[in-house]
Amino acid sequence: MSIFASKYQLIRIWGQELGSFGYFIENEQAKAEADNAPLEAIYQRDGHWFTIHDVNNKNVRRTVLGKLLEYYAYHETADKRDAWEKAKPKVIVIDRQRPAQIEIAKQFVNQHRYSVDAWTAKIERPTTSDDEAYHKIYFSLIGGEYGEVTCIDDGEYEIEIGSSDSYSGHPVLFTFQI
Repeated sequence: MSIFASKYQLIRIWGQELGSFGYFIENEQAKAEADNAPLEAIYQRDGHWFTIHDVNNKNVRRTVLGKLLEYYAYHETADKRDAWEKAKPKVIVIDRQRPAQIEIAKQFVNQHRYSVDAWTAKIERPTTSDDEAYHKIYFSLIGGEYGEVTCIDDGEYEIEIGSSDSYSGHPVLFTFQI
């Protein structure tokens, strides 16, 4: 099985970040499958599965989870969606939160001096619907593409919009909840 076909994508991402070989990652994913490890598992030591929640460094967590979000946004399959749905993970929300994600992106774009049509999501593919563009903008936002996203409280984040980009012409701290 390919390391991309496993439902244990956090193990893959963690292993790739550490520079592990594909065969090692595949073996770890197979162990996780056999042990019915939590989907949030990243590695096993002494029979215990450590999860992304055990990582203390928030920047490392953000990087790994950002890559996971990107993977599921662009490589989602019915099997992966079903596996996550059964596990009801706290780590990632896929399409169940799409309306809220679109609303966050709309509010973020509205704080800027440019309409959604001027954003990369629409420029690259002008036929993209506004909702699809907002959804891509949301994932770019939480992935840090528009600047550093800082966790200010459990589930609450902020990003600074510079004065040259803001609608008001003044710096704006945009706050949102995931």
